[in-house]
Amino acid sequence: MSPLKGKVVLIVDDEPDVLDTVEEELDMCIVDKAADYDTALKYIQSFTYDVVILDIMGVNGFELLKKAVLRGFPTVMLTAHVLSPESLKMSIKLGAVSFLPKEKMADLRSFLADVVLGEGKPVYQKLFDKLGEFFNKRFGLDWKEKDKFFKPFEEQLKKDYPEIGDIRQLGLHIGVEFVRDPNTKEPLINETIAIRKQGLENGVIFGMAGARKNVLKIKPPLIINRKQADEVLGILEKSLNKVLGK
Repeated sequence: MSPLKGKVVLIVDDEPDVLDTVEEELDMCIVDKAADYDTALKYIQSFTYDVVILDIMGVNGFELLKKAVLRGFPTVMLTAHVLSPESLKMSIKLGAVSFLPKEKMADLRSFLADVVLGEGKPVYQKLFDKLGEFFNKRFGLDWKEKDKFFKPFEEQLKKDYPEIGDIRQLGLHIGVEFVRDPNTKEPLINETIAIRKQGLENGVIFGMAGARKNVLKIKPPLIINRKQADEVLGILEKSLNKVLGK
């Protein structure tokens, strides 16, 4: 059975042909369609969605992305006219979980299945694995090197802590999820407790959250400065290394 079956999806695009094509591709889903910003905003504010798919041009997609992220909806940018490293970077920074070129709409089910199976978490590593060659041809082989954002971002995805299953953030309210396996998402409950204890012993109070108690909460005061933030991150890294044996 497709992981998309029965999922509620909002599609926003100012081109009727695109709306109809995506709806046909997602015939196993419950689909709402909007062709303009105001209609889309009403849907986002009034209903709950498993996935939101946004065009960028014509519907003020980045503003809608902000609204959808605030509602907690996994949001995918689907674009053609502004397919560029700049729009990809903006989508990542604003909280989109994936970014798809309209040229790849024939593979939309596969990409959205990754989003649904990712349970609302960004799936850029899978996106780059599937579309790395496409982006290289479209943007140029050195597109990641040209912008200082992308190389560190990709390296962060493959960082030395595979136990970090996800990092979620809203402002300075940050949650770091710890898992035994990044694929099965089996929680590291005892280790999360131990990391929190290590932080406390080193002068930083981390919180605990998540239904499975495997999410470390980092909630610094809004007046924190760069030096203090670096100190907190240093203690977090020290605690991770101590507990995870790095």
